[in-house]
Amino acid sequence: MVVKRVLCHGGFGSFGETKDYECDENDEIVDALGGHSITIVACKKAGVVGWGQAFHGELGKLKNSLKLEMEVKSIACGGDFVLLCTSDGNCFQWGKGIVEPTRVVLSCCLTQVAAGEDHALALNDQGLLWTWGNNEYGQCGHEIGSYIQEPTLVAHNEKWKYVAAGTLHTALIAQSGALFTCGWGQYNQLGHGNTASVFKPMRVESLDGVGGYIGGRFTGLKKVACGAWHTVALTTTGDVYSWGWGQHGQLCGPILDMQPFPTLVDLESAVLDIACGTRLTALLTDDKILHRWGTYQTTCTLSTQKSSDPNTTHSGISVPFCQKIVAGAYHTLAMEKSKA
Repeated sequence: MVVKRVLCHGGFGSFGETKDYECDENDEIVDALGGHSITIVACKKAGVVGWGQAFHGELGKLKNSLKLEMEVKSIACGGDFVLLCTSDGNCFQWGKGIVEPTRVVLSCCLTQVAAGEDHALALNDQGLLWTWGNNEYGQCGHEIGSYIQEPTLVAHNEKWKYVAAGTLHTALIAQSGALFTCGWGQYNQLGHGNTASVFKPMRVESLDGVGGYIGGRFTGLKKVACGAWHTVALTTTGDVYSWGWGQHGQLCGPILDMQPFPTLVDLESAVLDIACGTRLTALLTDDKILHRWGTYQTTCTLSTQKSSDPNTTHSGISVPFCQKIVAGAYHTLAMEKSKA
């Protein structure tokens, strides 16, 4: 998959975060992500570029643009900071008033990073997870509810293959395909059937048995995405489950109430990719339609509770060249291959 452009769909655009981007002919885009008021794209040759409006140094020395010469593997945008891991496995962080990228000292080779409002996750090539930041509700996966200043290994019997972070919660896919969650559970975003906070990653038992069945076991999940207070999971067979806060329609179904357990999303097509914003869910189906629910533009009425039908926020856009989707708080980014 060679991605050449990023097209923005939806968003409010008040801070200039919703513009499109196309890399040079001899370059390619390796990752992209949106924050509250920014968008960041990583290219193989051009490095890291960003735009929007930064209030805490998320765009470096400039408040409305960013340019860094780094070969990037993964990007994450937190509430007021940016995290990335480079192609050689190192981790860098900036924001929170610091405009220069600062290396996060970890003696391992990282493959993915994720960020919540004020907590950070770093996954290495051995399936081990380091976390730091606000752990008040257990979102860092440590049993002591305090602020964690330095990256700390999450003690757990599982090895991980994918991680995601919401505002105050975390979702982890084990190498077995099972889903584990931890953190704040007030709106059922952890999927355990209650509103309790969880300080050590706990398996979401209701997702046992999803995915394909190969070699005597179920393959489970391929990807998970977290909104502010909701969670969406993609199985290896293209099914999608959603749960948590749904009063803006972001659970992709007919019910606006909170969903305490993962609920299957009713779609006619298999899903290739998922992404979540604050109160937004986006799905890319195999017929190359970008579906969105929730608050993703100023015309979405559920943000003021004017409608009892969540499907009033549903829209579908044809994106025939899209390979992957990512999201900011309220905007969705379609990462597209060349049309040629």
